[in-house]
Amino acid sequence: MIITCSLGDAKNYTADLIYFIVTNPGAVKPKGFKHRPDMGPSRELYAWAMAHKSEEGWFDIYKKQFCYDMKHLPGLVNALNELERKAKDKVILLVCFCPDVNFCHRGLEADELISRGVEVEKH
Repeated sequence: MIITCSLGDAKNYTADLIYFIVTNPGAVKPKGFKHRPDMGPSRELYAWAMAHKSEEGWFDIYKKQFCYDMKHLPGLVNALNELERKAKDKVILLVCFCPDVNFCHRGLEADELISRGVEVEKH
């Protein structure tokens, strides 16, 4: 099973594995979390999002690119395949900074995994 949540809500869940799926954690290094930059947006997409987040419709553009990347970037493809395998017998928590799963790459990854038949809770 996969559970997704924001960093502030991670304390509310128990998991076998906790992945911090951000491209750039800065000085944030939560204890017990494994940093997985391969599961975050590319550096280019991350930079684009930071520059355009205040613009209307930004997430539609972001979503299109990130969904493309989930099918074509080898590191991200491999990470999603790994999650699909591990979720069969482990509870995995995917954590990032974004407060709203509906405007975040963790929600897009959750949707991709759901489409593969993985049990996912989106928070």
